[in-house]
Amino acid sequence: MMDEQRRLEQLALASLNEAECPDADQLAAYIVGSLSGTEQLVVAAHVRDCPLCRHDIALCRPPEARPRSFIARLVPLSLAEGRRSATAVSNIRRYIAADLIVELTVAPPDGDFWRITGQVLRSGAGLAPCVVTARAGRRRYMQTSDMEGFFPFDALPAGRYTLSVTDGQVQIQIRKLVLSLDDM
Repeated sequence: MMDEQRRLEQLALASLNEAECPDADQLAAYIVGSLSGTEQLVVAAHVRDCPLCRHDIALCRPPEARPRSFIARLVPLSLAEGRRSATAVSNIRRYIAADLIVELTVAPPDGDFWRITGQVLRSGAGLAPCVVTARAGRRRYMQTSDMEGFFPFDALPAGRYTLSVTDGQVQIQIRKLVLSLDDM
């Protein structure tokens, strides 16, 4: 099946007449979007059907930058640093990876659901916008941080979560975030 598909692609490539393809200048103008509306549509239709032109365009476009990925580590939060009571400090968790800090406040459950509020910090200041995703198995919950880097998860069922925070340049993962009464 795969060999037949490859053979058909090679036949299609061999049967293409290069005179039908746009020249290099027209293809470059298409890539940057400087053709007129009609010309842009005509070249787009051709590129959609022409593997040679699609390949040429793919070579010209730089690959999309993927965020660097780091695994965060939990760091102890001292009473003096946070100036909080011992109870408050026990509910706060601070994770550090790369140049990002994620502070999470885990509230005791309300019924079967947990509430987590957090803040994403870079150089001591809130970072926005960040996409924060909490995953447990097939369940996925997403939030976007506000202008000061704060985000809430209001109703997370008990379980083991991986929390991912990305600002487009850096992605950090907080693994094995356990929401359980045994963990409090």
